[in-house]
Amino acid sequence: MKFVPARTALLVFSALLISGAAKALEADIRAISDGGNTPFVVGVTNLPDETRLMVGVRRKEANYFAQAQTSVTAGQFKTERFSALGKSLPPGNYEIEITMPLARVQPAKVRTVIGEEGERLTGRLVEKSRFGITLKSVSTVNIGGAPSPAADAAARRDNDVAMEKWRRENCEWIQKVTQSRRPLSECIENLSR
Repeated sequence: MKFVPARTALLVFSALLISGAAKALEADIRAISDGGNTPFVVGVTNLPDETRLMVGVRRKEANYFAQAQTSVTAGQFKTERFSALGKSLPPGNYEIEITMPLARVQPAKVRTVIGEEGERLTGRLVEKSRFGITLKSVSTVNIGGAPSPAADAAARRDNDVAMEKWRRENCEWIQKVTQSRRPLSECIENLSR
């Protein structure tokens, strides 16, 4: 068996990267919550360091959805804590969705591994659209124990109140900035659609 000097091997590897003939990467992303009632999501992946990820947590019954940005370090990632307007999340099963946005928003170091358009990514997580290649991993976790219809209803009410406040504040701001004479109710109705 003939050994290739390390310098020659490095030059060959660099040439493969530059030519686009580098090895494909079958992407894998796995995540769990820490189990608390205001959980953070932790995960492992084989994506390169500095890969930017979006992590979404959803429970339809509670009308809950929140997202956090994170990035990969040493094959791991961790989000900030998730809460329901500063309170504990209602107990039950939640969907965790982790996406890797388009390659063009990733750092150059990441694109060197996954390809300028993500073309080196393979596997079940790959999603192709007219905008480009992304990754999506979805799993289900239990947070806080058995579902509580009463807690879900309370979370929906809290969310409705917060959304109404947001609509009103933004419509008041729009009226002030644009010096509009349109009724506030019309603006709120438009934002409610």
